[in-house]
Amino acid sequence: MGRTSHITSIRSSFPKQQPCAVCGAKSVEAHHEDYLKPFEVVWLCKKHHAQRHVELKRSKKDLNRVLSPRQVSKILGFGSLTITRWCREGKIEGHKMGRVWRITEQEVMRVLKEGLRDDRV
Repeated sequence: MGRTSHITSIRSSFPKQQPCAVCGAKSVEAHHEDYLKPFEVVWLCKKHHAQRHVELKRSKKDLNRVLSPRQVSKILGFGSLTITRWCREGKIEGHKMGRVWRITEQEVMRVLKEGLRDDRV
């Protein structure tokens, strides 16, 4: 499968655009409650999309926020390549989105409390 057909395949599986779930406006943006589930979207107009993000920040639901290996490396004090390797090896629970690994803030908190999943560092 070539690159073009692969991209076309991904686009065809993305949910079809719907009116805003709050007000019914036709001009909408895709909102992802969980970036680790890119095909689960809620369609919101620009106003309600911004409001939803404000609500999420206020509710402190940010433990599900996803971080890049670079962001995690600053928190844990290791290099981003080490963080990426640990994701590949399963020592840190990460999810690959395209070419980039993403790690939940909740997983980073777990690593800080309990350590890596495997004692071999």
